[in-house]
Amino acid sequence: MFEENNGSIEKQELYELYWNQKLSMIKIAKKINRSSGYVYQKMKEFGIITRTKKEAWERYRRQIKHICKVCSKVFYVKKSRVGIFCSRACRAEYLKTLTPWNKGKPWSLEVKMKLRKKHANSSGQKHPLWQKGHSEETKKLISSIIKNKWQNIDFKNKTLEGCKKRDFKGSNNPNWKGGIEPYYGEDWYEQRQRALERDNHTCQICGVPENGIEHDVHHLIPFRLNHSNALDNLITLCRSCHMKTGHKREPTLNVFFKR
Repeated sequence: MFEENNGSIEKQELYELYWNQKLSMIKIAKKINRSSGYVYQKMKEFGIITRTKKEAWERYRRQIKHICKVCSKVFYVKKSRVGIFCSRACRAEYLKTLTPWNKGKPWSLEVKMKLRKKHANSSGQKHPLWQKGHSEETKKLISSIIKNKWQNIDFKNKTLEGCKKRDFKGSNNPNWKGGIEPYYGEDWYEQRQRALERDNHTCQICGVPENGIEHDVHHLIPFRLNHSNALDNLITLCRSCHMKTGHKREPTLNVFFKR
């Protein structure tokens, strides 16, 4: 066998270490107190064929066998990684079984006060961008970037194609509540005018009178549910109050308006 002091090695000994004992060049170099480059040159000099990448990986991965925590599939990973799941799909399935630590736990009063204080110190007139906005130079730069993007045919086609795939119109929208009834019957305009005159053209929630813009007439129970334009089902609202009450598409009871 070789002598470690002089750091030399013969062909038969090198072949024995590399192929029979399955040592790497780095480990052989440490064994004979020489560099891995020296071992490589010796193998090249002796005409010893090196292992292919596939053979090296097969040998390497046999030492780090793992079993998936979800599907129990056998898989192999690098030594530097922790093997728990064989794929992202298995990891996602495992995460579904976990319950967030803060689920069902309300915020404490201390946390709420901290958030309120933080929001109060950075909102309204205290916000660093209050009534400032972008400079004219920045606005022109943003405009040019957007225009250049949409002038690119590939970007335009890709964006429009993505919008077509994500068709959220009508019943495809997750917030769909059945839609609105565009036609309120033959007596709608007559009943609408009567409701405005009955309420003296004044919003019945905030008390604001009309000021150049006609108020809206709102159905307490949506027309799509009972198809009724009776005066008891109509109420005069300003546009602001109407937006607040009608966005959920749910019946607005008379009790709410205290009528």
